[in-house]
Amino acid sequence: MNRSRTVIGSLVIMSVAGFVVVLTTRNASRADIGDNAQSHRPYFQSDSIILVVSPTDDAVFGFSKHTGKWQKQAVKIAPSQTITPVLSQNVAYFQVGNRLYGFSGRHGNWDSIELEAGSKPEMRMTSDVVVGMTKDRIYAFSALAPAWSFVPVESGTKG
Repeated sequence: MNRSRTVIGSLVIMSVAGFVVVLTTRNASRADIGDNAQSHRPYFQSDSIILVVSPTDDAVFGFSKHTGKWQKQAVKIAPSQTITPVLSQNVAYFQVGNRLYGFSGRHGNWDSIELEAGSKPEMRMTSDVVVGMTKDRIYAFSALAPAWSFVPVESGTKG
C-alpha cells in the first residue's frame, strides 16, 4: 500500500491509497507554533478548511475537505506585515495592505480584490459569506460563488 505522511505542528496529513487523510490533535494558531519554528509552518483550521502560511509569508496554501486538494495563493507582503487569516466553516479571508483575499472551502479556490487606498473594512462572517464594509463600499465573498464583488454604498450599483 502506497503511503506518505507530512506533519505540520499538531496536523498530520497522510495519503493512503489515493485518499487524503487529515488528522489533528488540536487547533493551532501562529502563536501556538511560533514564528521561528523551522520545522513547522503556521496553519489555521475550521471544519472544512486548512490554511498554511509559507515560512516567508509570500504564499498561503488552502485545503478544502470538499475537493481534497490544496491551492496556492501568492501574496505580496511588506516585511512589516503578517498574514492572519480568519476562518468560518466554509470561507476564509485575510487582508494584506489594500488587498482582501478569500478562500472557498466548498470550491477550494482563491480570489482577491483591491480595496480603496487606506481602507480598513469592518469585517463580518457567516459559515458561507464574508462581508467587508467601508464608508464607500460593501464587499462580499461567497463560498458558493467564490469571487469578491462590491457595491458602492451611495449609488447601489454593482462593482
